[in-house]
Amino acid sequence: MAISKNEIITVNGIIIGAYDVKEIDKLIEILTDELGRIKAFAFSSKSQKSTKLASSRLFTTGVFELIKNNDTYSIVSIEVKNYYDGFVNDYNKYCLGTKFIKQIKDITYENMDCHKELSLLCYSLSALLSSNIKDEVVEKVFEIKLAEISGINEPAEMIVSKYNLKNPKNIKDLIDHIYNLDIPNLYKFNLEGDLYDDFMKIKIDFKSNI
Repeated sequence: MAISKNEIITVNGIIIGAYDVKEIDKLIEILTDELGRIKAFAFSSKSQKSTKLASSRLFTTGVFELIKNNDTYSIVSIEVKNYYDGFVNDYNKYCLGTKFIKQIKDITYENMDCHKELSLLCYSLSALLSSNIKDEVVEKVFEIKLAEISGINEPAEMIVSKYNLKNPKNIKDLIDHIYNLDIPNLYKFNLEGDLYDDFMKIKIDFKSNI
């Protein structure tokens, strides 16, 4: 998506990095639907009087109004949709959320269509904060779906063949099911017993496939 200098554009996104610049400014890394993974300056965002003070932190999701500079962007305004406040008081979930962000960063770049990656990250963060599904199940589903939407997924039969599983066919069917599910429907199940034990053995190796 070509953007001209000084052009203002509105995109959906989530903050996946925030870095201090000088005394009151920040450089924000945003995963956006239309511009991919970009960096944008949030000027005066560390000032106590700034409207961007709360909205320029990690995990903030919303509509970002940006203006194009020479080599980067500046944030004009942020219409916040979700802060994911639940991560503030749960260190383990926070660490998983930041792990998801790192894995997303490894496969995204500027000017990439990231509609699916953005959707997957947001739904996965919400699932982590839900009591309806185990964190480790969310983590595994996220990794499998991220591999699928990135085009680096292996056939389910090949994945299953690497492990000594009690019910390999059930795990093969589950992986195929995750591959085929729409992102909003990913986290509407939980696992118990042997199926859970087998599922936890599955590992997705992104580094060897990127």
